[in-house]
Amino acid sequence: MSAARRGLAAAVVAAVVPLCGLSVFASAPASGASAPMIITKTVKRVAKPGLHTIVVTVSSSVSTTATIRVAGQVQTGLATGPGTPAIAEFRQRVSSRRQIAARVSSPAAVTVAVSAGLGTLPPAIGGATGATGATGPTGATGSTLTIGAPPRPPYRKLAWSDSFSGPAGAPPNPANWSYDSNSGCGPGTLSTNTQGPQNAALGGQGQLAISAQRAAGADGQPAYTAAQLDGKSLVSLRYGEIEARIELPAASSGLCSAFWMASDETGAACGLTCGEIDIMEAISENPDVVYATLHGPVQGSANFQQWEEAVSSFAPLAGSWHTYGVIWSPGRISWTIDGLTYATATPASLPASARWVFDGSPFHLILDVAVGGWPGNPAAGASFPKAMRVDWVRVYT
Repeated sequence: MSAARRGLAAAVVAAVVPLCGLSVFASAPASGASAPMIITKTVKRVAKPGLHTIVVTVSSSVSTTATIRVAGQVQTGLATGPGTPAIAEFRQRVSSRRQIAARVSSPAAVTVAVSAGLGTLPPAIGGATGATGATGPTGATGSTLTIGAPPRPPYRKLAWSDSFSGPAGAPPNPANWSYDSNSGCGPGTLSTNTQGPQNAALGGQGQLAISAQRAAGADGQPAYTAAQLDGKSLVSLRYGEIEARIELPAASSGLCSAFWMASDETGAACGLTCGEIDIMEAISENPDVVYATLHGPVQGSANFQQWEEAVSSFAPLAGSWHTYGVIWSPGRISWTIDGLTYATATPASLPASARWVFDGSPFHLILDVAVGGWPGNPAAGASFPKAMRVDWVRVYT
């Protein structure tokens, strides 16, 4: 993640004000002295009243900051500039007016896009993965599943799912997930991945918990354990819509949580250069922000990061349930939060030195939590254990 993105995430301010009507205001004040404002207004009509998820995107041809307001909800200090939009999510109940008024004031001209969708969860899915090892809606048991999706969206057919049914303390379904001792959250990762139920287990009510634990190290310093669940050689896919309903750890420190995909290709020259699609990355130090990232062959990046966007939320994402996903089609990957697209990458989005490696081999799913690395070490006195909970994972083709 770039330093600019880290500054953006740290600047987000959130407060909850429940309202019945809905208006959206975004302003980009000049840094320091006041400057004349350019006002742009956008109105979007929605089909039905109700509780909507709203994504507001503010773009500018020059570097500035934006304060985005959705009725009484406010996010401040969001940076925008060439190739770096400010993207924010809100939840609001839209009245019978059925429209969203977006207004932006800025020292420079900006472009505002507003999208909205009813904030309802999809219906429960029958035939989802259970404790017995049944995989997907057809109930195939214990075999490797490779999904080759139709070449173009929309992807409507449920091809595979895991709803984490089973008794409390049971391991995740071995037909879908194995344990990976590698990976982490970049240089400085402190945690060691284990296969123990203290780090990855079913909760007994249709949820999976991946937990970070603290223990005394051999030198008297804190030691940490966590888990990474890997679908490699079990469930592979190539194109489709992939979603997971996840609750990020609340009120934590030094934690890195992720839902991502890695290429099935192997070999000494592989790793990140074969392709990684980060559907959702989050660090506890920025509880209102999640990141969408592509890794692959590129010059000048130690971690092969080719592209990244971030979406910030008015209400903290940590400690609440949200649905994170991607729509993956040939030459195009779009990221979604709560059913709304907030970012899209194509080969043209990448730097000139990068190579698009996301239309080749199948990819597999990964869920993990790590301690240290990108977010830094846990603060003194930080409480453990802390868990990322997963309600379900679904793949549509």
